[in-house]
Amino acid sequence: MADNLLIIDGAGTTKSIRTTDNAGVHTPHNIIDTITAGASADIGATSDAAVVTDANGTLSGKLRGLVKWAFERMPASLGQKARAASLGVALASDQMLADDAAFTPATSQVLPVGAAYQATPDLVDDNDIGAFRMTIRRALLNAPDYWLLSLSSGTPVPAGSDITNQGSGALVAGDFQIRDTNVHGFRIPLLGWRDVTITFANAEAFNQNLSVSIYAGAGTGINTYLMGVTYPASQVYNFSIGHGGAVGQGGNAGGATVGSGVFYNVPAIAGFGYIVLYFSAAVAPAQGNFSLAVYRRTG
Repeated sequence: MADNLLIIDGAGTTKSIRTTDNAGVHTPHNIIDTITAGASADIGATSDAAVVTDANGTLSGKLRGLVKWAFERMPASLGQKARAASLGVALASDQMLADDAAFTPATSQVLPVGAAYQATPDLVDDNDIGAFRMTIRRALLNAPDYWLLSLSSGTPVPAGSDITNQGSGALVAGDFQIRDTNVHGFRIPLLGWRDVTITFANAEAFNQNLSVSIYAGAGTGINTYLMGVTYPASQVYNFSIGHGGAVGQGGNAGGATVGSGVFYNVPAIAGFGYIVLYFSAAVAPAQGNFSLAVYRRTG
């Protein structure tokens, strides 16, 4: 080729040297295809230890260190489940604001936030995170949370129920179809809820009077009496007990007889960890069946 030079070696043989001709100045080409151990202090040897810091090292050690550092952090892909196994990513500072920082319209950066639609919302546990909820038409739900549980002899433990007997055990059909003189308790947690309304209904009248009382407590103690009423025999009545603004009919009265459709205001319900409803009969009923609807909300 035109850029090559011809020379004569010591044996008198003509040889061609590959060069690059730049305005008459020929630069020879050098091919490095191996690194010989100890041949150069700068290049190093293939067995040199990997250097993964800014410490001094040979070219071989630096190259090994670069491959080692990247390989350890990218075993399969750039993103790994474990933070320590991934390449670090710094969030842009102009898209984040410090807690309680001032927001400047048209200047401060924000990130879009999505929400989830669920026809039947699932519950989160203590210390869980969760997604915001929206309607099927993408409107963000910001109403107070509520929870309605319907309990009966056919469904003493509805799905997701946290209502138990007074000993924190599972409710059974016999707690609603009372056929003895035992005390049947219904423990209703109130932590995290601001309001509660409990509706009692019976499709079949009891042939004996029922004593109904409510106690409240926190932790393991059930020590605050709230109210007590008598549910008369041979009657099919609905009545409700809830958090009201003042003590209403039956509130802390103890001896009142239930009337149909009566709502008993019990202001003291709010502020306790739970309440317990007690049902009992002085004479074992031979018939009767009731259900409870427990409605709790946060606001």
